[in-house]
Amino acid sequence: MSQKDLPDFSGKLLLFWVRSDDRHPSVMTECRFVDQAGRLFVLGRAPEGVSDLDWMAGAEVAVAWDSVVMYVVFPDVKTYRDRMGAISRPKGLRALFQ
Repeated sequence: MSQKDLPDFSGKLLLFWVRSDDRHPSVMTECRFVDQAGRLFVLGRAPEGVSDLDWMAGAEVAVAWDSVVMYVVFPDVKTYRDRMGAISRPKGLRALFQ
């Protein structure tokens, strides 16, 4: 797959669900595609203030592209926070992230 065939995630916040753990998505910003040992990964950063614990904030995160079963694209961190804030606990999508 050539780089031109891959989505452009510049400036977006993404949630990735992978085959091995479809209950807890990875949340990332600054996403880009990288090749690591012949395998395609989405490499990004764990954003600050998007989870209850924030222990990964600022850390580099990589998700193997071939393991992604679903992803959601938000235009920015603010939109993500606004949408998540609109969902009351423990109902809705927030229950998935606990």
